[in-house]
Amino acid sequence: QFLGIYPTPCLVGPKLEAFYDGTLLCHIVGILSHETLKGVEWKPKSKASMLHNLHKAIEVLQKNKHIMLDWLFLAQDLHEGKPEAVISLLSSMKRAYHYFVSTVAKTPGEGPGLAAGVGMADLIKEQ
Repeated sequence: QFLGIYPTPCLVGPKLEAFYDGTLLCHIVGILSHETLKGVEWKPKSKASMLHNLHKAIEVLQKNKHIMLDWLFLAQDLHEGKPEAVISLLSSMKRAYHYFVSTVAKTPGEGPGLAAGVGMADLIKEQ
């Protein structure tokens, strides 16, 4: 488990589909930023809803000055499951939220949906 997410998303392969609809990213970003993302469609059925979710999460991440990414095509690349986009985003999030990842996310019982003993660092291994 990872931040209350089961099963742990697969980060191997030519197409990483775990992030295509934006719900997983919104969940992770919400936990890391200590806020509930408003307007997220948790069961999106259309591509437009999925891209909307991705944009919601990206909007919150853009506020973090430590995350440096090319935001222009990021939502589309995540929706398409491009490994370089997913891994680059997760690596940037790991660096930007290092303190949270190394302490709070590994502390049992801290916050809603956090799994005991498993944190973002366990999910995002250096490639």
